[in-house]
Amino acid sequence: MGIKWNAKFSSVLCCIFLSVLTVHAQELPYRDFGNLRNGYPADANSWSKDQYADYNRKMALLLIDVVWTFRHLDKPKPDVISILSAPRTPPAWVEDSNTISYPVSFAREMTQLGFMLGRDIYIDSGRRLVADKPVTQHPFFDGHLVKAIDPSINSVSPVFDTNASLITCPQTEQDCLTSQELEGIFLQLFLVAHECGHYVLGHHGARQLDQELAADRYGWDTLQAVAQSFKSQDGKSNPYYDLLLASAAEAPLWYLLQSEAWTHVIGTPSDTQEAQVYKKRIDQIDALADEWDDLPRLVSAFMPETFSDWSLQSTAVSFERLPQLLVVDGVRVSVDEIRKENLRLPSGITHWIATDASGVACQTSDDDEQVALNYQAWTDTDLATIGNLEKAKKWCDVVASTANAQLQPRSSALAAALNQALYYLGAADFVDPDMTQNQEDKKHAERYKGSSIGVKSWGLP
Repeated sequence: MGIKWNAKFSSVLCCIFLSVLTVHAQELPYRDFGNLRNGYPADANSWSKDQYADYNRKMALLLIDVVWTFRHLDKPKPDVISILSAPRTPPAWVEDSNTISYPVSFAREMTQLGFMLGRDIYIDSGRRLVADKPVTQHPFFDGHLVKAIDPSINSVSPVFDTNASLITCPQTEQDCLTSQELEGIFLQLFLVAHECGHYVLGHHGARQLDQELAADRYGWDTLQAVAQSFKSQDGKSNPYYDLLLASAAEAPLWYLLQSEAWTHVIGTPSDTQEAQVYKKRIDQIDALADEWDDLPRLVSAFMPETFSDWSLQSTAVSFERLPQLLVVDGVRVSVDEIRKENLRLPSGITHWIATDASGVACQTSDDDEQVALNYQAWTDTDLATIGNLEKAKKWCDVVASTANAQLQPRSSALAAALNQALYYLGAADFVDPDMTQNQEDKKHAERYKGSSIGVKSWGLP
């Protein structure tokens, strides 16, 4: 089968299980999860196929225990068959044998997807991890891990296995590690609870849309019961855990929708009946999440763009002369990273800024295969003229009149104009609120900087 879990990922699993024991709600059996992992070799790369299958089965059985505990069921629990199958084969309720078929490869990918999504939510909720941001390591530092999954491959593992050390939160960021581990558990819990729903609700025969929606609702209600165990009286962290749990319900459905599309028509969206079922199931989760008034944002914001609007393409970049500073969608990029390689970019608009001692180049590309950066000279311009450039929305001219080669304002009097230009050129990460002259300008600058989502590209040449 060729499954190889990254050793660092495996060791992190054990550490996080133990570290959250006294931090969060005790109703979730963290110790059982930790003890399960401790029963196998520390280096998961050395596991045999039988060990993978055995661990996967016992993990699913623990998740079934969670369903029974939180749903207060008095029916016999189903058994689990841990199977070695091709990727993208989801769990299934096998009515004749009263078992849940739980594929090893799918469970592994869902755990990895949970780790990526857990970090995305952590960063998007106002946390930032201090690190350099070269373009070929995006979106590891800006909360876009799930969006890094190439839809033409539609597999989590190629991204995760080659970048596990970047994806896994630093040991110093305990809350981030906990967010990742919880999401890995929650995501698998939703899948298992969904299959338990088919069993508990007495579904028979081929799965119809109404049965799938009912099983999703059962999985959703299970997650909500778990969410209640995380509720604190002060309420500050409640929306955060709600978001983790709600996203865990939508992420596997999105993954299956993407798989369905690429299985039938490579490179184009699928309108198969199966794809339409997944879309309706996702819509139901979105609607259920919308009922939570305290959710800070829509769950769907953490999923990749709509399949039909999203693709990757190779873009070649040429320079009139090599820049001192190169910024791609707000992120500093080393020229050496892309001089010999094409840059892979998602569809849509990409903002480019290049500077050197003599001038600045600005370019906005839209699904272009070739981007050429040509400079204009730095200029000394009076405030009235700069104001006119702002009104005309000539943002690169504003930068040429107000910035130095590091995209810093030449004076505090020019900071407000430069901040606005950087915002509209997709470089809000370079905005410096402290350089502004008054509180009103500082408020605008903070809003600009807060809106920055970093680079939309992730390199991977």
